[in-house]
Amino acid sequence: MKRIALINQRCGRDVNGGSESYTIQIAKKLSEYYDVDIITTTAKDYILWENYYKAGEEYLDNIRVIRFPVEHRRNVFVMKLCRMLLDILPFKLRILEELWVDAQGPYCPKMVRYIKNSYNKYEIYIFITYLYYHSVRGLPEVAKKAVFIPTAHNEPPIYYDIYKHVFESAKAIGYLTEEEQSLAESIFRVTDKPSSILGVGIDIPEAMIVESGMDFEYIVYVGRLDASKGCDTMFSYFRKYKDKYPGELKLVVVGKAEMDIPQDDDIIATGFIDEGEKYGWIRRAKVLVLPSKYESLSLSVLEAMYLGVPVIVNGTSKVLDAHCRKSGAGFIYHDAHEFIANLHIILTDNIIYEEMRNSLVEMENGVSDVEAIHEFGIRCVVPEIRKFTSTIVQSMSKGNSELSLMLQEQSKEVWNLKKQILRREGEKASSRLLIPISIMFIGILIMIIVPIFANLGNM
Repeated sequence: MKRIALINQRCGRDVNGGSESYTIQIAKKLSEYYDVDIITTTAKDYILWENYYKAGEEYLDNIRVIRFPVEHRRNVFVMKLCRMLLDILPFKLRILEELWVDAQGPYCPKMVRYIKNSYNKYEIYIFITYLYYHSVRGLPEVAKKAVFIPTAHNEPPIYYDIYKHVFESAKAIGYLTEEEQSLAESIFRVTDKPSSILGVGIDIPEAMIVESGMDFEYIVYVGRLDASKGCDTMFSYFRKYKDKYPGELKLVVVGKAEMDIPQDDDIIATGFIDEGEKYGWIRRAKVLVLPSKYESLSLSVLEAMYLGVPVIVNGTSKVLDAHCRKSGAGFIYHDAHEFIANLHIILTDNIIYEEMRNSLVEMENGVSDVEAIHEFGIRCVVPEIRKFTSTIVQSMSKGNSELSLMLQEQSKEVWNLKKQILRREGEKASSRLLIPISIMFIGILIMIIVPIFANLGNM
C-alpha cells in the first residue's frame, strides 16, 4: 500500500482542538485505502507546548503516530515584541516574521528534518493548519508532494509575507468552506492550484452517545475555554441575559479551561470529557453557543445541527455566519443585545422546537424521512417553515438532485425577508425616537440661549 503522512502540531485522544480532531478523522478514513502516519509533536497543550507525550511511535486506533519533542516553549514576550514592531513599522521585515513563527512554535526542528529526510517514504504529505511552525518550516521542504489544508480564517498573521511562501508552495489545497477559499484566494496567488472544498463529515452513532442524565434547562458551549475563543464575552453576555430574564437556565461549558471560569451558580464546567459524553450534553441542550470570531470551520456547530440542536454564533466570523444563513438552523449576533434577543427567541419558541424534536424521534423509530418532514410541515403554522419542508419533501421525491440549488434560493429569500423586517423595525424605532431627540435638542438650545440673553440684558 502507498504511504501517506498527515502533519499537525498536536495529536492525541485527550487533545482539545478542532484541527487536531479533524486530522484523526482524515487519518481514519484514509487508512482504509493507504498506510497512514501522523507526524506531530509531543505537546498536549498549545499555550506553552510543553512536552507531555513520549517521543517516538505509538498507535492511535491502528494509526501510527510519530512524535518529536518540542525544543523550547512558546516565547510570548518575543511574539508580542515582534507583533508590535510588525504593526508599527511602515514596511514588512521578514526577519521579524521568522522570529515570530519560531517563538510561537511548536519549535520542533527534528520533526522538520524527519519530513525532509523521508521524502521518498511517502507519496503525499498533508499539512493541516497554516499558522504554526510545522507548516511554515516543513511544507516547503516537500512542496512537490504537499497537500495543504490551511484551516485559515481572517486574522492578522495571515497577512504576513512568510505565509505567502507556504500557501503558494503547496501542490494542492483543500479548503473546509467556500468562505475560507475566498479568503485565501484574495490574499495569495493560489487560484491556479488544484483545490477543492473538502468540508467535514459528521457521523454520530446512536450507541456512542452517553446521556448526561441532567434534567435542567441549559445552553452549551463545546471547545477550548479561552479568551481568544470569545469565552470571556460569552460569560458576560450570558450573565446579562440572566439579569434580564431570571430563571433556572444554566450555561454548561465542555472542554479544557485555559482561562478562569466565573464563579457563578448558573455556569457549569464539565472539564475535558470523552466524545460520547460530549454528544450527550449537546443533544439535551436548548442551544449551542459558539462565540469565536475566528473559525475556518466549527465541528461543534455541525455536530449540534446533526443532533437537531439550534445554534447561536458570532456573526463576525464569515464561516459561522454562512453556516446559519445556508442551513437556516441558527442565529448570529454581533453584540450583547443581539445575543440576548436571539437566545430569548429560541428559548421561548418552544412549540417549533418540540415539534423538531418529535420529528427526530419519529425518524429514529422507523418513520421515513419524507413522511416525518411532511408531517412536521403540516403541524407548523409558520409559512417559512412550511415552505422549507415542502422544498425538502419535493426534492427528496426527485432524488435530491436539485436540493442544493432549491435551498440556496430559499435561503436568499428568507435572508432578504429578515433584512426587510429589521429595516422596518429600525424605521419604527427611529420614528419613536424622533420626538424625544427633538425635545432634548430644544432643551439644549434653551440651556445655551437663555444665559446668552441674560448676559445681554445685564450689559
